[in-house]
Amino acid sequence: MKTNTTVDTAKLSLLLNELRLPAIKLMWPQFAEQADKEGWPAARFLAAITEHDRLVHHATIFEMNVESYRRREVMERKCGPGRPASYATPANSVAD
Repeated sequence: MKTNTTVDTAKLSLLLNELRLPAIKLMWPQFAEQADKEGWPAARFLAAITEHDRLVHHATIFEMNVESYRRREVMERKCGPGRPASYATPANSVAD
């Protein structure tokens, strides 16, 4: 959202702290960059950051250190049907 006036980021950070909007404080620069690139009107920019804040506020966010079943399925589709060669044994491999 480029305008003729510059945004005082330090002042904005303090205001967002006072309003108790930590998610917006962290995310507004990325949303502002996207808004600049896509030419969003001010109302859309404001709606995007407030929707994100409410989503994060009402969500339980946790990180899992496990393999994603979605990623595994995509990789299996890319490899195609059948077992990989690493499963071959002398009994079931074809001799040259």
